[in-house]
Amino acid sequence: MKQILLTLPLLVFLFSIPGDVSAETTTFSCERKSIQGDTETLSVVPYVDTVATIILDSDKQEVSIHYLKDDRQWKTIYRITGENKEYLVGVSEFQPDVVNIFHFNKTDKTFSSFYAGQFGNTLNFGKCFQ
Repeated sequence: MKQILLTLPLLVFLFSIPGDVSAETTTFSCERKSIQGDTETLSVVPYVDTVATIILDSDKQEVSIHYLKDDRQWKTIYRITGENKEYLVGVSEFQPDVVNIFHFNKTDKTFSSFYAGQFGNTLNFGKCFQ
């Protein structure tokens, strides 16, 4: 019984350690501009500028973008499909009816994303700060 009581604090300590202590994430605050293209009139419609947070998660191999627009919180997760020392590319959706891709320049900390689908098309671009 004494042995169990001595081992209990060690077990509690081991189970209290987070499972992923080596998580590598980088968070950026970004200025973000967006435009929509009207395919009928071929005109460009600007959206209100927003501030976005971009989180690069190397362990999960994903990028997430978070921002507020029209009193709603928006979040898009991109799976990293290509990366080198200077650039990163991610895909959220790549289907015949919806395409949503992301490009990040690690050196300049600039980004672009593009959505095309049933709700129109939107180009987002911006500059980030760490």
